[in-house]
Amino acid sequence: MIELVYISRAAKRFKDEELVDMLATFRKNNAEASISGMLLYDGHGTFIQAIEGSAEKIKTLYNKITHDTRHTSVVLLSEKTVSARKFASWQMGFSLIDQSVVSKLNGYSDFMISELPNVDNERRSSIAHELLFYFREKHNINK
Repeated sequence: MIELVYISRAAKRFKDEELVDMLATFRKNNAEASISGMLLYDGHGTFIQAIEGSAEKIKTLYNKITHDTRHTSVVLLSEKTVSARKFASWQMGFSLIDQSVVSKLNGYSDFMISELPNVDNERRSSIAHELLFYFREKHNINK
């Protein structure tokens, strides 16, 4: 099993109804493929997502994501083998990120509102993991 984390920019700002519709589709598809994960969106165009499942299914999904015209600047932050799911109970957890949460992270940068190249990949990966795990704990997602 692998965990893959990426960040991307939305090609446009999504209305609430569009996000709800997309999430319903993602959850259905992920359930069918035994994929779990967490999607964070800042409301200004930045997505951070962790997906976990079999290597084959995750790589297929990530390839689909990189070709999805709703995204631009898709950047792979980490891909690693894991022994257990971190978001096991959610086919696709979702949270809208408040910038005040990001500003409280150790070593804060304007990560969620700046252009992606301003943060090096190692720091970007660390920030993404901190955010994902913060929201997992906040929403009491089973580990």
